Amino acid sequence: MEAALAELGRLAEEAEEREEFQRKCEAQLRAIRGVGLGGSCTASERMSAGETQRFYEGALNSFGKIAEKSVNEASNSSRKRTFQQYQEFLARNAFGVTVETATSADVGAFVMGDWIPSHSAGCRTKLPGTGKTVPSASAVTHVVKDLSKSYSLLGYEGRNNPAKAEVVKSFRVGYEKLLHEQGVRVQRAKVFTEVKLDALLAHLARLLRESSPGLERCVLLSDQAAVLYLWETLARGKECGQLQRRQVELEEQAAYPGWSKTVRQEPSARIPLAAPDSQDRLTFVEAAEALLLGMVEAGHAVGEEGFLFRAMNRSRTGFVNEPMSSDTLRKRLQRRLKEAGLFEGETVHSFRRSAVQHAAVNLNYNIKELMELGRWKSYSAFRLYVEEVWRK
Repeated sequence: MEAALAELGRLAEEAEEREEFQRKCEAQLRAIRGVGLGGSCTASERMSAGETQRFYEGALNSFGKIAEKSVNEASNSSRKRTFQQYQEFLARNAFGVTVETATSADVGAFVMGDWIPSHSAGCRTKLPGTGKTVPSASAVTHVVKDLSKSYSLLGYEGRNNPAKAEVVKSFRVGYEKLLHEQGVRVQRAKVFTEVKLDALLAHLARLLRESSPGLERCVLLSDQAAVLYLWETLARGKECGQLQRRQVELEEQAAYPGWSKTVRQEPSARIPLAAPDSQDRLTFVEAAEALLLGMVEAGHAVGEEGFLFRAMNRSRTGFVNEPMSSDTLRKRLQRRLKEAGLFEGETVHSFRRSAVQHAAVNLNYNIKELMELGRWKSYSAFRLYVEEVWRK
């Protein structure tokens, strides 16, 4: 018995020595890498509790605001609204489930029982035969991603993130299949020809000739410039709406939006624009100059930091000083197409698909040049835009 106890003591002592040795080795490595666990300061340098509190409040306020700039404002706002609704949903739970204790089951109950019913009425996806509106597969994917991102911000990574659980991922895939079984078909944006583009521009030109200086002419000039910017640059609707005056060099015939879905502030962010004397059609550069002049004449000048494309205010007496949303841009362009008798289901994204399809013919389907033209980073994403490439 004594021998056994002695052996246990010896093993415990060896284990303690080993752990101490390993701690020293790890401390040595941290010191070499400059990530030691401790610091030192004199008594006079140490902050009081109040000073520490004020210091952290000021620093973290700026730190958080700068971190917010890393994400798209609209997407971040959507994520916050989703998580707020999720928190309110959990607060109604009789068993005291909280964000910290929630599981994938709570995420599933929220999405299926709270989020989908509360958002169905405002959705555009309709079930064939019934006319009932339901969230699209992409909308459900976004709400799950919003929850997942929120949990990540709280420090819940990997398996600890209930929105990343296997059953939640399976639900996303299953929901898309369910819609497909019920007859919902995901359609790519409709492609239109250059002939339709010219017909739309001719319609806008006629309306402009008949208009007088004022708010309505400004709207027409804005729509005309937006059509040409989308066509010449292959921009997405959101990128077009966020374009600022300072990001366009009219004399240089180039745009520098800098920040987009796939392009950061780098040389490749330079987007060439058509030179006014390079083609018979009106160019964006000419349309932008006319827009800026028209805005000045109507008393709605666009400042250097202002947005080129703006929505009208609620009273319809001027423009709001914020980016035009993709939805507003879609409604404006569809209105013009309908006025001209040209509308066949086109969306804002139709301009990007149509422009690259047209460019593909002119560039003899040179994939490298086309991807550079439209700023695609992924071939798998690009190939869906060009029919001849997609079918391969």
